[in-house]
Amino acid sequence: MNKTWYRAAPGVEWVNGARVPDDGRVQLTAFEASYDLSLGRISPEPGDEEAPATPSKGRGRAAKVVE
Repeated sequence: MNKTWYRAAPGVEWVNGARVPDDGRVQLTAFEASYDLSLGRISPEPGDEEAPATPSKGRGRAAKVVE
């Protein structure tokens, strides 16, 4: 899971169940950040967007043919 740095809005002391450090920066996955982002409590730090992980190319499951 990729994590991205976010900046807490002024006055926000808790994000994702953890206290916000004095510098106001928190590192979260997209899922962890989704709730606080929707409320405007955090915002992504400029230039810190990470590319999503590329899925592995494993063996696919064979389709079962039903006749």
